[in-house]
Amino acid sequence: MSRADIRSQIRPFPLVATYLTGWAGQRTFEQIYDDLIPSFNRLLCYRTEPFCSSRPESRQ
Repeated sequence: MSRADIRSQIRPFPLVATYLTGWAGQRTFEQIYDDLIPSFNRLLCYRTEPFCSSRPESRQ
C-alpha cells in the first residue's frame, strides 16, 4: 500500500462527535445527556431521599 493510498483514506473528524449506544444507535453527547439526566435524577433521589425532600428543585 503506497503513501498516496493511505492518505486518500484519511478522513477528518466530524464537527460533532457521535458515540454508539446500546439503546439508540449513534447519539451525540447532548442527546445522551438528555436521555440519562432524568433517570439519574430519579436514582439520586431514591438513594438520597432526605437530600431531595429538603431541596425540591433537585426533583425533575
